[in-house]
Amino acid sequence: MSEIGDVIAVIPQHYVNEADVSFTTESLDVSGVLVDVLEPEENDGRRTLVVDNDGSEYHLAARERMAADGLTEWTPAPVRTSSSVELGELRSIDVDPPDEDEGAAVIDDGEALDSEDLSGEIGEVGGIHRGGKATSSLADRRSARNHRVDNYSGSAPASDVRDELRAGGTAAAVVREFKRLVAEEIRVTDRVGERPDVRNVIRLLAGDDTVFDDLWSRTETNDTGDRVVGIALDMSGSMGNAEYDAKAAVGALALAASAVDDDVVITAFPQGKRKSALVTGPYESWRWQHLDATEPGGGTPMLPALRDVTRLMRPLKGRERVLFAITDGRPSRADRVAELVEDLRTYGTAVVGFGFGRVNESTLEELFGRDGYRHVDVEDLPRALVGAYLDQLELDATLDRQ
Repeated sequence: MSEIGDVIAVIPQHYVNEADVSFTTESLDVSGVLVDVLEPEENDGRRTLVVDNDGSEYHLAARERMAADGLTEWTPAPVRTSSSVELGELRSIDVDPPDEDEGAAVIDDGEALDSEDLSGEIGEVGGIHRGGKATSSLADRRSARNHRVDNYSGSAPASDVRDELRAGGTAAAVVREFKRLVAEEIRVTDRVGERPDVRNVIRLLAGDDTVFDDLWSRTETNDTGDRVVGIALDMSGSMGNAEYDAKAAVGALALAASAVDDDVVITAFPQGKRKSALVTGPYESWRWQHLDATEPGGGTPMLPALRDVTRLMRPLKGRERVLFAITDGRPSRADRVAELVEDLRTYGTAVVGFGFGRVNESTLEELFGRDGYRHVDVEDLPRALVGAYLDQLELDATLDRQ
């Protein structure tokens, strides 16, 4: 029910006495006016929407917690009256904003979220919202993406990027190299196998009992399709002169991941009030024309973009999860970006930052840590990005050998 909690967490104060709220529990179906928003610091750690229905007040509350993948989630509490009588779990919420704010924030927890109905990103006000729709289905985002693709008018069309990568041999080399790596035999140790592992047997005889379960070895090939790859691409206004190289880099990386059957999720930022534009979503194959879904313009809202791509990666299964963030500038709320990057790494997602152009290395180190970024010339971005992904695969193989 975290999506319902997210809506409670992001409704801005200026909605008070201006917005209508409808909600349901197992036994209630209530519509009323938002009359107050209680912030966590004044309400025992809970952010609460107070809804008035003909003189009766209902409190819709949510408390912040850390989810298993490092993202912040807001968990809703049972609906209460103003006298603290519990009225059951919150099942859906619909916020009709003031006339000057378009759209509405709607969540119905009764509808299962699957590949065709994935909770979309939440925009930003204070924390993460700026009015308008707080959620959007994956199907809607794909439809909007396809519309942008059909109407692309920028200077770096996907067909040109694809043709140049093919003509220069880069595309074929990427596929060949990654398929070679996947086909490479690796040694795996286990408690059973084809032959004794001499190195570990010697270590055991020398008194190292930590290798007791690794006394046999066998050969295997690298697993395919065992990673989830996310890409958050900066398409701010300053990217005008770098659009072609940035898209070539993303295309080469997506091609590499697809060659070994890894799942790929790509977003670009900004995209109007959405903050992040879908390029390639979960449960679909990457296509070159997806690159036409974005073009330069706007600022650098990296924080909601990283949250968005992480949420889109969340339902996909894979032993390894790696997120690449590509930027040429300092994002807004850099300290929060750094905190999110640290949380993602703590919960198992490798994050690698790529910077070029006017962004300096001190900013990249602040965002991604001393060893968590690469600063490259824009024309070297395709090679560097694919190289970083290759390093990730080789790291997996090395760990399997140990």
